[in-house]
Amino acid sequence: MYRRSRPDRYASTGLVNEQGEKWQHLRRHLTCDLTSPQTVLRFIPQLNSICDDFLNLIKGSREHDGTVSGFDHLTNKMGLESVCGLMLGTRLGFLERCMSDRAATLAAAVKAHFRAQRDSYYGAPLWKFAPTTIYKTFVKSEETIHTIVSELMEEAKSRARASANDDGMQEIFLKILSNPELDMRDKKAAVIDFITAGIETLANSLVFLLYLLSSRPDWQQKIRSELPSCGELRIEDLSSAPSVKAAVNEAFRVLPTVPFLARLLETSMTIEGYTIPEGTFVLAHTVTACRQEENFWRANEYLPERWIDVREPHAASLVAPFGRGKRMCPGKRFVELELHLILAKILQQWRVEFDGEIDVQFDFLLSPKSPVSIRLVEW
Repeated sequence: MYRRSRPDRYASTGLVNEQGEKWQHLRRHLTCDLTSPQTVLRFIPQLNSICDDFLNLIKGSREHDGTVSGFDHLTNKMGLESVCGLMLGTRLGFLERCMSDRAATLAAAVKAHFRAQRDSYYGAPLWKFAPTTIYKTFVKSEETIHTIVSELMEEAKSRARASANDDGMQEIFLKILSNPELDMRDKKAAVIDFITAGIETLANSLVFLLYLLSSRPDWQQKIRSELPSCGELRIEDLSSAPSVKAAVNEAFRVLPTVPFLARLLETSMTIEGYTIPEGTFVLAHTVTACRQEENFWRANEYLPERWIDVREPHAASLVAPFGRGKRMCPGKRFVELELHLILAKILQQWRVEFDGEIDVQFDFLLSPKSPVSIRLVEW
């Protein structure tokens, strides 16, 4: 509704919300490079640097017993730095001990944006008829994000004109920017949507992953044994550590940041005698299915080994943290790669411990209730 009221800023409602031919046009021209394995692999040197800076931030936050208080705030900073680096082609300094005012403002706006989306999604949609507090919060956060992203895009264009280097970090941004098939308003909206969608997905997934792994010190040791003892990690190192991928896949099954698939039906359909009309908004709760014994062996336990030594039942297709089909999240490869990389780097240095159970809340996505504290103990 808001984007339709601002044709000066938005040519459409964006890739997340559009349907039909307009969505197909945006998807075709916005996501080809983001979904390309080659493009994401060229980003590995920058990801290594971002992960190393994240570890330095953790080191500066660890107490004498290894406790890191407010760990979820640190993972959000990493999410911001990673996703903005991917989409804008530059490091923005979110992982510095003292963030710039602009970085702090963008981080706060993204958090407010998610909360406003969550609150408007449930309950009576009064915001459709009058500018409620929730709607005003959403508008303010969206406008703040648009203003800052517009500034960053202009700065990135200036850097690109001044540099002739083949920089893998700028590749996605520059290809979106130079695409003649896209309106500049759609380009800005796409960058905004990719940033707001990617930050908390990555950050929350890392918190959930480490929490679940804390119950499996044996699997932590197994991961460590498959990795080089130190240094920059290459894709070959990750490929030689199947326990890393298994740990991440199992976390996606047990405690995914996105616990359902959401679709707006383009045509009516009948399921077991029930007709669901065209235009119905449908949620398929995949996390519920993943915890049923008919779909997975010992379904309520965190068992990464199930992804290496498969035991039936094993309905792997139900694990869909990035969606399924043509509307699958285009950032899937990037988020998976960064989770593999940061998990490997953490376990090269520390084992992970967690006291008690994590408190989970619904912030449009599943997220850990803040603050989260973990312990990272020297091997």
